[in-house]
Amino acid sequence: MKIDYNFKDHKLLNQALTHPSLRKNKGVQGYERLEFLGDSIIGMIIAELIYHKFPQLPEGQLSVMLSNLVNTKAMSDIALNIGLSENMKMDYGEEKGGGRQNNKNLENCLESLIAAVYLDSDFITVKKLVSELWKEKISNVEALSIRDAKSLVQEWAQKNGKPLPSYKLIEQGGSPHDPSFRIELTVEGLMPVVGKGKSKKQAQLEAAQLLLESIQ
Repeated sequence: MKIDYNFKDHKLLNQALTHPSLRKNKGVQGYERLEFLGDSIIGMIIAELIYHKFPQLPEGQLSVMLSNLVNTKAMSDIALNIGLSENMKMDYGEEKGGGRQNNKNLENCLESLIAAVYLDSDFITVKKLVSELWKEKISNVEALSIRDAKSLVQEWAQKNGKPLPSYKLIEQGGSPHDPSFRIELTVEGLMPVVGKGKSKKQAQLEAAQLLLESIQ
């Protein structure tokens, strides 16, 4: 695993790499609690980094940047880059179902790892690590400045005097290892569109993108 940190407490590292599918084994603790802590730590560090790096930007644009830096895609990219996929511990069923390539698993494990580093050291150390891991993504100002499709649809509706867009879950299926969602997006005066994805957010974004294409 490619991170510039050596653990003193290897039990913490082991817990950070342990998928909840192994909780059925007596004495095994999954990474959920660490994930909870890591999510907040990463959010705070990234928010502070971009606050200082882009002093000319307003709050709204910083919020877009933060969202792009801590979403599932960004986190899973970083997790893959440091080799978390090969180091995660999970049961046979989860692995057979594609658990090592599951973006949500990768995101959760990265959050857990960051929390474990924090608990094993201190805030200065974990801030240095997060800064290094996110360095390339933070430097990509152009990509960070792109508003996601949902934001653009909402802006379009507001500019045209329409109520806020409505997202409705119309179908949920698949297995726990490979879920699927279908979300219907409705904007007053336009034909509804349906987006599909492995998460509700992904399905909403696809629906929003489809609506933008129909408008344009």
